[in-house]
This record gives sequence, C-alpha cells and structure tokens, in this order.
Amino acid sequence: MDVSALTLGKELRATGKKEELHMVLVPIILIVIVLVWFIGQSNMLNRYMVIIEESKKTVDITLVKRFDTISEMLKVAKAYAKHEEKVFTELVALRQGGSIQDTNRAIANQNDVLAQIRMVGENYPELLSSKQFLNLQSEIVSENEDLAAAKRIVNSNVRVFNQAVVSFPTSLVAGIKGLGKVDFLHEDLEGKREV
Repeated sequence: MDVSALTLGKELRATGKKEELHMVLVPIILIVIVLVWFIGQSNMLNRYMVIIEESKKTVDITLVKRFDTISEMLKVAKAYAKHEEKVFTELVALRQGGSIQDTNRAIANQNDVLAQIRMVGENYPELLSSKQFLNLQSEIVSENEDLAAAKRIVNSNVRVFNQAVVSFPTSLVAGIKGLGKVDFLHEDLEGKREV
C-alpha cells in the first residue's frame, strides 16, 4: 500500500467522525436553545401574572376602605331614615374580589348601595347636609379616585399580559401552560358620579 492511500483513509475516517459529531451536537444545541427560550417566555408570563395580582391587591385594599366608608354612610343614613330598612339590609359584604369577575361584582354592588343611599338622601335633605355625611361623601369621592387609578394600573398590566399571550411565538408557550387572556376590570361609570 502506498502512503498516500493510507493518509486518504485516515482523513476519510476523521471526516466521518466529525460529521457524526456534528449530527449529534447540532440537534442537542437546537434543543437546548429552544428549551432556554421556552423557560424564558414561561418566566416572563409568570412575572406578568404576579404583577397583575400585585396591582389587583391595590384595588382590593381600596374596595375594603370603600366598603367601610359605605358602611359608615349607612349608619348615618339609618339615623335619619329609620323606616328605610330595606335599603340598609341589601349591602352584600363583598369587601374585595378574588378574581377579576369577583372584583367587578364587588364594585357594582358597592355602586348600587351608593345609589340607594343617594335616593334616601333625596328624601331626607337634613341627611345630605349633615357634617358627618358630607365628610363621608368626601371620603367616597377620594376612594373613587383611588379606585379608578388602581383599576387603570391593573388594566394596563392585563393589557401587557394579553398582548403577550396572543403574540406568536409566546402564544405557543401560553397555550402549553394553559394560559389565556385575562379579563379587564370594568370601567366604572356609576362610581364616577358624585355621591
């Protein structure tokens, strides 16, 4: 055998081993890249959910304050309108919501009670002119502003999450994790009116 044939044989074997190595390494590297990307997207979606929950806690805190103020308004109104008991027993104790839907129901319930207090106040002008009642009205106005600001923050965070969930390729990760669009908190037209 000739020396050139031996070197050619060694080169072919070395090239074959390199090709085999490439055929094994390339898929492994691709799998690692996809896995790292998937974990990154999954963590991003998890962070968005945490941010939404954190911002929703501010809404819950405001609802608790608002509930307490409404309860005080009811006590003051009861002193003026003792025979209006039906109005005063309909306050459902939704101080805060668990989910976005629960929060929307709590806000709507509180707005209904405020509307009923307004109606009672129309029948009892001395109630509306009471210093304590006026102070409570002022608190409600302030709490409505705080609630509106907190809802804007929650809805902004929900918007960012929803955009990520529906955008390709993050939508693939969201689908695998079982995540979908999150509902927005409703715009509160009733609560914007003065008490």
